[in-house]
Amino acid sequence: VDGAGGSDKVSFGTSARNKFKITQNSDGVVHVDSISGASSAVHVTLKNVETLVFRNGADVYELSGAPTPSTPPAIHTMALLLLTKDKSTAIKGLSITDTAASTSLIDVSLSNDSGLLKVSAAKNLTVTGNGTTNITLSGTLSVINKALSTLKYVNASLGEDDLSITVTDTGTKLTTSATQSMAVAVDAS
Repeated sequence: VDGAGGSDKVSFGTSARNKFKITQNSDGVVHVDSISGASSAVHVTLKNVETLVFRNGADVYELSGAPTPSTPPAIHTMALLLLTKDKSTAIKGLSITDTAASTSLIDVSLSNDSGLLKVSAAKNLTVTGNGTTNITLSGTLSVINKALSTLKYVNASLGEDDLSITVTDTGTKLTTSATQSMAVAVDAS
């Protein structure tokens, strides 16, 4: 949708804003996507639109003056993790940098096909799925990085796996994200 000229609004009817992920490119183009669990899939690309309206006008989101993210979060990790079957191994060197998220909340999702992932509990850290193949961490950047320094991986299967890491900065007005994979090789000895 291009709302060239004037003061342009896009209304999402009775829908709540938290049902959508709103991102803005450095050129000002805004993307609105429904998040998982929404009743229907929505993807809208907006240009020259100043206002988004949710819940029949009860929630008005002003795009003008909204911060434009200059860089997405960055994921720092090893290219390859070598493990021994059935041995819990610390994943060293995994960290996140995000210039926009010094005190705002971020989510980090880690997933793979067969290895169990676990972090230590910490104050102000929310962990979902700890000890499973898919975990999500929520907290500030410093809390997340502290938790990642305790991340352990154990796999009962020999062979190869990929650990997918996705970081989403949800605490700022605009959502930014990054995804990276790390190869995992599991050996018998």
